[in-house]
Amino acid sequence: MIAEVRSHVIDNPGATAHDIMNAHPGLNPANLTSALRNLYRKGELERIKVSRCPESPGMSVYAYWPAKVWDEARAKALVESHGVSQSRFEGTVEDWGLPCPRCGHDRMQLPMVLNALSRRAHVYVCKECGMDEAMRDMAKEPPLPIMEWGMTWGFMACDEEGN
Repeated sequence: MIAEVRSHVIDNPGATAHDIMNAHPGLNPANLTSALRNLYRKGELERIKVSRCPESPGMSVYAYWPAKVWDEARAKALVESHGVSQSRFEGTVEDWGLPCPRCGHDRMQLPMVLNALSRRAHVYVCKECGMDEAMRDMAKEPPLPIMEWGMTWGFMACDEEGN
C-alpha cells in the first residue's frame, strides 16, 4: 500500500488525497493518512498542504509533494531554456536588469558575448561566475551543481510557494 501511494505521489507532484483515493479505490482514508505520514517521516515527502474541501464541509484536503521534485537534469533544462532567451534579448541592461543565472547578481552585460559561456550549461553567466568555473576546473574541484545556481533556487522557491 505504501509503495502504491509513494509511486502516485512521486509521479504526480501536488496530488491531493482525493486524487490518490480515486487512483487507488481500495484505500480508505485512515490507511492513506497513515501511509502519507510514514512517507513524510522518512523524508520522502517534502511538504504537506492542508485546506478545506469545498465539496464536503468539515473535511480537509491534503496535497503532497515528493521530496525531490527538482533534480540536476530539470535544473539544467531550465537554465538552458534561459540561454535561448538570452540569445534573443533586446533592450538595455538599464531597461531590464540582467541577473546572472548562476549567482543571481545583476552583473550581466550586453551584448551577451561580453559575458562568460558556462562550462556546465549552454548559457551565458557573469564574468565572475565564469572565472569561478574555470578556477574550479583548473583546481580539479567539482563544479557547482546547477541545483545550487541562483536561477534554480528562485524557481524552486516559486514551486514551494505553489506559484
